[in-house]
Amino acid sequence: MKKSGLCLIWLFLLVGCVSNSFQQNATVIPTQIDFPAITKTSNATIAFTANVTVFPEQSPTPIQTYIERSITPSISLTPTRIGSLTTTPIPASTMSGPEIREFVIEMLHNNGECRLPCFWGLSPQLDTSQTSQAFIKRFGIVTFAKDIITHSNTADATMGNTDIDLYNNGSRTHISISYHNQLGKLEQLVVGAESTYESGEGGDLVNKTNYGDPNFTQLFKYYLLPDILSNYGLAT
Repeated sequence: MKKSGLCLIWLFLLVGCVSNSFQQNATVIPTQIDFPAITKTSNATIAFTANVTVFPEQSPTPIQTYIERSITPSISLTPTRIGSLTTTPIPASTMSGPEIREFVIEMLHNNGECRLPCFWGLSPQLDTSQTSQAFIKRFGIVTFAKDIITHSNTADATMGNTDIDLYNNGSRTHISISYHNQLGKLEQLVVGAESTYESGEGGDLVNKTNYGDPNFTQLFKYYLLPDILSNYGLAT
């Protein structure tokens, strides 16, 4: 019995020394582990509870897809003829240059003895297309003479025009007359006029508007406002 007791005491001391030696030489690394809370139930069932965040289901954002298409239009165009496609040649004037100048100055003086909107014997909506053609043709395609130049581009059943230049002491009075016919009648008559003078030399020669030209005022006196009011009165 004594031997057994001694052996137990020795074994206890030996185990204790080993345990102490292990504790002294061992390195303990603490580790923190988070577990959810544990709740005991009556049926010895262990239930785990934890905080759970529920995110609402989001509707997917629609994706728009664009598909480019190349469309080639199929259009059939049918040309429509407007007026005459051919022009009537303008013969040389039957009047000489001086006769044309005298005729123009006479027309400007009394408007061909017809009342506006008649102009030099032409009345829109009344005269025929043949009358307007004959009017332009009397000036000829081109006329060069002292102090006058005329140039007519066309004169057919649909349209026609002529340009007249009168020269006097370095100034130029330009007159343009054009017509438009429709359905065999003179539909529209357009008249324009201006006074210019030459400035510069050689390649720098230009025509500038000659404001207050006394010659122009004298030529177009019949069409200026004072004479219009005197001959036709106030508009009603």
